[in-house]
Amino acid sequence: MKADLDLIRWLLEESGVSKYQIWKDTGIPQTTLSDLTIGKTLIENMFFNRAAKLTEYAKIIQSGGDTKMTKLIGIKKAVGDYNNWQGHAEIMIDTETGEIWCNVYASGNEWTTYEVKTVKRLIYKATVSMWERDNKTSMREINEKAEEMMKEEKVK
Repeated sequence: MKADLDLIRWLLEESGVSKYQIWKDTGIPQTTLSDLTIGKTLIENMFFNRAAKLTEYAKIIQSGGDTKMTKLIGIKKAVGDYNNWQGHAEIMIDTETGEIWCNVYASGNEWTTYEVKTVKRLIYKATVSMWERDNKTSMREINEKAEEMMKEEKVK
């Protein structure tokens, strides 16, 4: 992921794309976009993941491509379920819809098989080790892995 501040400035100030449309396509709140445009928040100080997303979006606008970016759904619940479960668990994503969920299992001998090729595992913990059952993750880690996986799927 890369962030290009000049490209972000172009997007917000010169592209002619409304803040509403950018919000609808990227999920970045309109208030954040307005704060960046008027200088209330410096572009240099914005979160990197947002800067990378705006850079990618600006490149799509410049190339005339499809601007609809898939929004990730269910990260908060999936991470909560994963972190609260002391046993075998996995966080899954459907790369076509952006839906994320957590499967928890009573033992390490259980798993779920999906026939759909767009369903992938983002992260898992097993009950092989007493220490591994307490492994935790963050919404940021899952978000980054999900966006990377979805980008790879688009390239295929």
